Amino acid sequence: MHAHLCTWPSWTEEFTLRVEEATNVTIIPETGHLYQKLYIGPVPVTTGWTMGSLIKAFAAQRCPGHAIVALKLHAPRKPNAGGRRGRKKTGEGEPQSAGGEAEAPMVTQLPNVREDLLEIALNLKGVAFETLRPRESACVRVKAVGPQLLVAGMIDWPSFVRVGNPEHFIAKVEEGGVLDLEMKLEWGRGAWLADLHGLYREEEGVDTRCYKRRRIWEVDHRGFYPTSCIFGACTMMRLAVHKLMGTRFCQDRQASTNPTEQLVLEIWTDASKSPKEVLAFALQDMLAWLVDLRRQLVEDVDWKTEDEDLTGTGCL
Repeated sequence: MHAHLCTWPSWTEEFTLRVEEATNVTIIPETGHLYQKLYIGPVPVTTGWTMGSLIKAFAAQRCPGHAIVALKLHAPRKPNAGGRRGRKKTGEGEPQSAGGEAEAPMVTQLPNVREDLLEIALNLKGVAFETLRPRESACVRVKAVGPQLLVAGMIDWPSFVRVGNPEHFIAKVEEGGVLDLEMKLEWGRGAWLADLHGLYREEEGVDTRCYKRRRIWEVDHRGFYPTSCIFGACTMMRLAVHKLMGTRFCQDRQASTNPTEQLVLEIWTDASKSPKEVLAFALQDMLAWLVDLRRQLVEDVDWKTEDEDLTGTGCL
């Protein structure tokens, strides 16, 4: 059985698969994202869409990275003119957090700061983080005193990330204003949407659609505002399949007897990775999965023995 699997031909000897650059890497002026078109082919007929869909799924949902998942504006402290008499006891009409402490209302706008909380969250989506050490997270706090423009390169980010676009704009602080901003930076994969309870995304189940939840401790216990994010560098990918003429042509039918296809990939990424790097990761991840599945089929799994073992344990 093993020898038979190892001698299966994949394609004919004259069949060659190539990856070619259709365009150079282009910087989108409005967003700073990178764009490139690539050709993959020739591939057998009906293979183009299958291969393209698999590459797109791995690039969009499996590409890892860091992103801002939540943020909070800290209001400037006001001097207590009344001393001890001006203090209010915890529990007198104030909402309580999960830890039992008094929870202040969410601050959405600071004086003399042009952007509000939502605009700052949208601007933070454009910060391109290059991951140096995966699976690490941290809270980052920055205090900007006006007048000045706050950009990504002015923030002291953790050592496990590097900002690919340090000139990216975040907020403008006017004269007399103070922006006290705290952000939660996490590692993950794919795109996530935000609601009041954290992050979630919709996934395909066996026979229905299901939702996967990602909780954020700062949102539950410290009043942070969750924001939608894309962890990987791939922001968008578009597929197309072109029909190619084969090496043989029938004069009677006026058609090629061995046509092939060419897969066209248009890839948009942030400044942390190039489109070719995203494609290389997707192919590497696909290869790792498929190689491991083949290894289980060829080397590890003895179906008859496995069925007998499961029957003996009562699992079947």
